[in-house]
Amino acid sequence: MGNIFQIQKDMLMANVDTWQRIMIGIFISYNMHYYAIQSIANRAWKAYGLEKITVLDNGFLVFRFPTREAMKEVLAKGPWLFGGKTILLQKWHPCFQFDKNKLTIMPEYRLG
Repeated sequence: MGNIFQIQKDMLMANVDTWQRIMIGIFISYNMHYYAIQSIANRAWKAYGLEKITVLDNGFLVFRFPTREAMKEVLAKGPWLFGGKTILLQKWHPCFQFDKNKLTIMPEYRLG
């Protein structure tokens, strides 16, 4: 069973603006070193103002942007490859479970 990270309601409400600018990422069956993730993300998303990267113990990545619009633009331009590996990305939502066993959606690939 995977690890579950839950946000307490009072913590969520106190930082609602910050959480609306958060994108969650994960590699499937692959672990990448934090400094590699940081280097690639900063290079790829510098123009979008990437503010912070947090790597959780269970492999989930938390990316914070300055605005919701910047985060949405990054998501819209995906899928993204980090070091040749696909990173699954999605907007954070209050019911999100940081549990690899709950992942059921793969990114859509657009051609052309």
